[in-house]
Formats: sequence, C-alpha cells, structure tokens
Amino acid sequence: MRELSSRVLAGLLPDQALVCEAVDEDGDGLILRLTTTVPAAACPVCGAPSGRVHNRYERTLDDLAWGGRPVRLRVRVRRFVCRAATCPRRVFAERLGPVARAYGRRSGRRVEVEHAVGVALGGAAGARLLAWLRMPTSGATLLRRLRRAPPHRR
Repeated sequence: MRELSSRVLAGLLPDQALVCEAVDEDGDGLILRLTTTVPAAACPVCGAPSGRVHNRYERTLDDLAWGGRPVRLRVRVRRFVCRAATCPRRVFAERLGPVARAYGRRSGRRVEVEHAVGVALGGAAGARLLAWLRMPTSGATLLRRLRRAPPHRR
C-alpha cells in the first residue's frame, strides 16, 4: 500500500491528540493503528492528574468510511494509576474525549453521522443508506441513537 503523507493523514484523524503508527488493509477495509500523545490523564473519579502508566490495551472503533472503504481505528489506550490517597479508584483508563465515549464502539464523528441520517430518514431507510456508504448499522441502532440524544439535538 502507498504511504500516506503525515500531513494528509493528520487531517483525516478524529483528534489532534492521536498519532497514526500504521495503516493496514483488512479485506475490503482499512485499519488505522493509533496511539495517544498526551503525557498524563485525569482520574474520572477524583480528577487528579496521573502520569504513571499501569499498562496498555487496544480499543477498536468503527469510523467513517474513506473512499468507499470501511475504516476501523485501533487505538492503543493506557491505563494509569491514580495517585490520590482518598480516591476509591486505583487504576483508570485514559479517556479519548471527542474521539469516542467511554466504552463506545464507534467514533464520535460516526455517531454524529448516524444521528443525522436517523433524523433525516429514520430506521430502515437510514440503515440502507449507511450500508451503501460502507458504514453498516441496523435501523434499530439509528432509532436508539435518536431516543438517547440530548433534548437540544432532537
């Protein structure tokens, strides 16, 4: 596969805090292997910053299709040790912010596209359009996105 220039690739990534380590092909889609660049993370319980890495794991997120090819983001996420003595959480994973919600399986921008398609077309028709755009999802998922959206987005 041809090398993508770092400037072009940086414009396609969902957040500037991510660096692309590699781009792989998987069947008919692309896999982007990403790592975070922030040196420390805040504990989600107490808010104390920590730079002490406990270990790492990989999260897989479905992202927007590029050029008619489905894209998956494989983000290497770090787990940190909370240094606050009074905090009940000892180990926590860094949050990806606008890239994905905690425990989410899709990127934030993919969720936004699914929400917009759900508003415009509804469940079944929206699912057909997204499948044609190489971002398959079910009609029930689109309707669930609409029900769970905050009131100002409806």
